[in-house]
Amino acid sequence: MLKLIRKHNKWLMVGFGVILMVAWTIQPVFDKISAAYDSRTVATLDGKKVSHREWLIASKEIMALSEMIPELVNALGVEDRDAVHWLILSREAEEAGFVGGERDGEQWEQIVFSLAIQLAYQRYGELTPQVARIPSLMQPFIEEARPRVSTVVMNAAGRQALSLQQIHMALAKARGVARMIEAYTGAGRMSDRMAVVRAREFLDSAKVDYVFVPAARLIDSIPVPSDEQLREHFDKFKTIRPGAGEYGIGYLLPPRVKLEWLKIDRASIATAVTPNPIEVRQRFNQGKASGKYTGEFAASQPLIEAEMRNQMVDRIVQEAHIAIQTEIQKATRTLDPDGVFKRVPEDWESRRPKFENIAAAVVEAVRRQTGVTIPLPTVAVRAADWLTRDEVRALPDIAMSRIAAGGLEIPFDQAVFWTRGLPGSEQSVLPIQPGVPLTEMHLTDAAGNRYYFTVLAIRQESAPDSMEEDREDILRDYRTLRAYEALTPRVAELRSLAVGGGLDSVIAAFPPVPGGEGSTDPKHKALEIVREATVRSEFAGNTDPILNEKEVITTVLDAAGRIDPLLKPEAIPADAAMVATSVPKRLGVLVARITSPVPVTIEQFRQLEQQIIQQAQVLELRGETPDPSLNPFSFENLLKRHTYTSGKRDIRTPEDLKREQNRPGA
Repeated sequence: MLKLIRKHNKWLMVGFGVILMVAWTIQPVFDKISAAYDSRTVATLDGKKVSHREWLIASKEIMALSEMIPELVNALGVEDRDAVHWLILSREAEEAGFVGGERDGEQWEQIVFSLAIQLAYQRYGELTPQVARIPSLMQPFIEEARPRVSTVVMNAAGRQALSLQQIHMALAKARGVARMIEAYTGAGRMSDRMAVVRAREFLDSAKVDYVFVPAARLIDSIPVPSDEQLREHFDKFKTIRPGAGEYGIGYLLPPRVKLEWLKIDRASIATAVTPNPIEVRQRFNQGKASGKYTGEFAASQPLIEAEMRNQMVDRIVQEAHIAIQTEIQKATRTLDPDGVFKRVPEDWESRRPKFENIAAAVVEAVRRQTGVTIPLPTVAVRAADWLTRDEVRALPDIAMSRIAAGGLEIPFDQAVFWTRGLPGSEQSVLPIQPGVPLTEMHLTDAAGNRYYFTVLAIRQESAPDSMEEDREDILRDYRTLRAYEALTPRVAELRSLAVGGGLDSVIAAFPPVPGGEGSTDPKHKALEIVREATVRSEFAGNTDPILNEKEVITTVLDAAGRIDPLLKPEAIPADAAMVATSVPKRLGVLVARITSPVPVTIEQFRQLEQQIIQQAQVLELRGETPDPSLNPFSFENLLKRHTYTSGKRDIRTPEDLKREQNRPGA
């Protein structure tokens, strides 16, 4: 080959020169074609042309924003990360003068807060909204999030092929849209008198002693229903989420998954590794000469062996990782891409890579590369039952693992429920789809063990297939509801009983059923008086879930508002202090004595004035129960307010746009 090249080197040089000249001549043509394609008009907005480039950038902007600040995009109401919705919304903000320059976007702290909230969720879970209101608790998360912002921004820019300037401009537009919406929601002006009225509604509270009588206390008085009655009850509540609806009864099941995973266990691998005695001695001699080891060999030997064993385990874990990736890629490399996902064929279940087979391949690959035969990696398959998120959190070992991605530590349960097709998956930074293992990343726990998983199948929120899945709970709910219906007519009676004999008389009216030693069943437990509890409005919130129900708040605060707050508890007449109400979602009756009305003070009003006014403005604008159709920034209302055409077709509704996008040749 070398002789051939030397013989014809002049001709080869001439050929290469011609190719370079042709490429140099043609490149401007390609550039012109590309520029012409990007500048072609694909739509008009209020009579102004929208080029393909503008539409493409809008599409990339909303995708990048969804990745960087997912909750903001949701709050803005940009459904399905729709480029047209974002294009119109951001254009409206620009024309209204709310959008600044790139620097305005670069300096926006919203990404820091978004990351801090995600970090807080990892520690506090569902309590995060309450934690977010306490600056002292949030500050550590904010400080931890701040250094990660640049990584998140660069990752989003790289994934969407946007420059840093374009990313900052996208953030500036988002900040401008947020300003526009804030200007709209804050447009209402509050009079002094109305501010005081709202402050009392929001911040007046009362101290109470109370007894709660659960309907389950009377369940033995309710006969066992027939199958037909039970089925009627099940059909009524099967499409209602638990805790929702009038009575809090619901059997709608949350999203569920089926899983399998493989564990690379460092401890079990370490048992298979035996350091070579000669290499141990050599390492000691080298360390002795360098001053690392100063004692005798016998004293340093355990430390050297542990160090060598740990290094060998690190190598084996990495070889196992390569083997797993290799086996998975053998099965998936022929699949067509579908964005960041794979397009799986109908027969994929019979062809997909299974960890039971991969485990044996890992052992063989490690033996071949290192000479060490490790124990077969543990494989778990949970394909028989559907797992809810709570059940995934309770899985042994793997539930405590995390994936490092985009500067974040993502818990296993969150990663699983970011699987494509499940609610919230549009916020995912991980390309997880049913039936395809995640090859690019792995989970790690505190001990350094690695996990690789496949979401075998997903199921959306849905009703149980039959009431037999949870017949015992359904039967208990049926009887408890009937008991509640029998208890509620006694509300006035129980209040009168308390007025005459105090809360102890209510307790005496519902003695526990004997024979329930050690039982958690409410019918076996004596009722108790809860002392000095505070009832606040929904605006302020209550820590006691029973006191957070609307019926309780309304009944107690209405009665407290009629009591002189300067009276001592013993001076308040029993007839004025005693209240009772049914609590449907708790399926029981609350009887309470108001011990002290606590009206809002001037100091509280001054401290919370801004929050009071903001909340009052929102209620004034949107009402107690917001109507989504009245949101002026929804896609539907934006299309009504602006003239948008795609091609030559007027787009007046989101459905029009979907039809246009799905039109052949569009």
